[in-house]
Amino acid sequence: SMSVEDLTISEDVWRLVDPSGLLPRDPANLQIALTGQGKWNVNIFDPDLAENGLDRAPGTIDQVTVNQFTLSMLGAAIDASGAFDMELGSGPFAGPPEVEGGLDVTLDGANGLINNLISLGVLPPTQVSIARMMLGLFFLPGEGEDNLTSRIEVTRDGAVSANGQRIR
Repeated sequence: SMSVEDLTISEDVWRLVDPSGLLPRDPANLQIALTGQGKWNVNIFDPDLAENGLDRAPGTIDQVTVNQFTLSMLGAAIDASGAFDMELGSGPFAGPPEVEGGLDVTLDGANGLINNLISLGVLPPTQVSIARMMLGLFFLPGEGEDNLTSRIEVTRDGAVSANGQRIR
């Protein structure tokens, strides 16, 4: 777990970046909580291990759960949670693990933030359509005016989908 809470910037710095006060001055917050399961491939208490080194990975990660991922700042917030199972390939030169699982994501306030960044002149209006198109590719309208949701899924064969639409 990791948490950074109530991170603020002085008003003097805000005035340099946003003199008109368009962006919300709410403190930034980041919370990450992960759990997982794995197994050791070696006896980590073996004194010979320190002298002789390893000829293989010391262990494997079999499962990772994103219990919480939350980032809020500038009037927008993203929340995600989900779980992934992993299985290493076989053989002496096994490639990356096969991953299967999904992540549920909620994004609040993204369009409002984009509008404020346009008003500040940080985002050119010509590039905003690309950003909104990408949001539309990965997210669906949620509850509320500026709420988006997504379900990102990964299958063992390497396919990645967002809300049932294959993107890889």
